[in-house]
Amino acid sequence: MFRWDDWEFTRPAADGPFCVDGRVWWPWWIDRRHVELVYRLAMLGSRWCALEIGARRGSSTSALVQALKDGGLGFLTVADPARCLELDRVLAAGGDLCEQYVGSGVDCLRAPVRFVLWDGDHSVGIVREEWAAVSRLAPDLIVAHDVCAGDVAGCEGPAQVLPDVLNDGRWACWVDGARRPGEWTERGLLVAVRRGALEAAVEAEFRAMVEA
Repeated sequence: MFRWDDWEFTRPAADGPFCVDGRVWWPWWIDRRHVELVYRLAMLGSRWCALEIGARRGSSTSALVQALKDGGLGFLTVADPARCLELDRVLAAGGDLCEQYVGSGVDCLRAPVRFVLWDGDHSVGIVREEWAAVSRLAPDLIVAHDVCAGDVAGCEGPAQVLPDVLNDGRWACWVDGARRPGEWTERGLLVAVRRGALEAAVEAEFRAMVEA
């Protein structure tokens, strides 16, 4: 089971968006609701190999490492150009079953993976390059963050690439960008699963979490 309190050190405490010089800035970590959904989706696997593109301090990584410990994932690679203490602590909990690649996510999109959590560089060019690589690999399940945040400076990429994903007939897709009091889910989370055996189970987990 994923318990957020077990991984509380992965994020600073905050009850809402930051306000700096009169402007609102959303925290950079994924909302708790969406992190819990990441865990539940990862647990649909059977020792899957997973790749996370962009980890920062490890908030979303904590859900994947917990899924490693609970048997949903078999190995986790985290691609992020920077190291930090919090992320190191999260990865240490996974032992030899996880690793960090210090560099671009595109560099890791060459070996087959079953699950991709996509939340790295949000510039349009990089996101399009990563989507081309993800599309070639065709993993079973993709989760992408900030897909509804195209009006935020520096986050234009996921929103512009979203139609490419939604219009690719290989995928069944759902997006949660609902505004909820005290949460940051309006930034948007895309869940895309290859059409087939997993589709119904993924949809059930998505609806159970976002409609709770």
